[in-house]
This record gives sequence, C-alpha cells and structure tokens, in this order.
Amino acid sequence: MILQIGQGTTIPLATSQGNSIDNVQHPCTPDLADQHWDSVFAKRHLSAKPRAKMSGRYNCHGMVFASRRTRIFSANEVQKIITEDSYIDVTLENVLEGDFILYQEEGDIIHSGIVIEPPSATNMYNPLVISKWGSGREYIHRGNDCPYPFMVRYIRI
Repeated sequence: MILQIGQGTTIPLATSQGNSIDNVQHPCTPDLADQHWDSVFAKRHLSAKPRAKMSGRYNCHGMVFASRRTRIFSANEVQKIITEDSYIDVTLENVLEGDFILYQEEGDIIHSGIVIEPPSATNMYNPLVISKWGSGREYIHRGNDCPYPFMVRYIRI
C-alpha cells in the first residue's frame, strides 16, 4: 500500500515554529501485500518482536514525530521537524532511552525509531529500538536487525 499526499486526509501538524508538516492520515487496513511483507520480516529478522498489530494509519516518522497519528513521508519534512524543533545530535556514548534513532541512506532519513535500551559495551553498541516497519507492525528490535540500512544517527530534543 503506497499512499501519496492527497490520498486520505491531512491533520493539522506543525513544527514548534508554526510551520505546517505535510502528512496524510489514512486509517486503512493493511492489505495482502502488507501481510506478505510482515511474514517476510518475521523470517528475516528473527530477534525482532512484534509490538502491535498491523496498522496503515501511521508510519515510522508518524510514530516518532506525530504520536502515531499520521504518516510523514518526506525526508525533507523530517529534516524540517528536526531543525525547527531544535533537536540535537547525540554521540553514541551519550545516547539515552527515549532518544530517537534515524536511519539514513545517501544522506536522506529513510526510517526512524525510539531507543529503549541505549548502545553499550554490554549489547555490543547495538541499541534496542522500537520502530514501525512500513504499513506493518511496530517491532522491538536491535538497531541493526531491521529492513533498513544501519547507517544511523541519534537525536534528542
């Protein structure tokens, strides 16, 4: 299920500076393709544990930056939120529970999640994260055990 801005409805969503954030709220039921990918993810990411049932209402950025209310698709919109809400980068050794993890590809933020166990020597500097995988489920997983490249940075407000 690939939604474009314009399908579904938008909700009022703005940065702390008052600038609108493009989003789409589509309380749809995941389709067979989503269910297929959910089963593929379960086979490929054995340590990942499903946290919630499938929902097409929000995506990873909507979970992290909009309290699970909508989808935010554009990497530019995510960057706008980070800049205008004054998030700061956090070094690996200073990451805390509740900080955000951002997965990047070619400089774009393609996935986001919430750190629930910071990276440390005990977990080989591989944090435990909760994130939403597409239109599928939220998963609790190690930072490097998900369908997104493990090129990450950490931020907090």
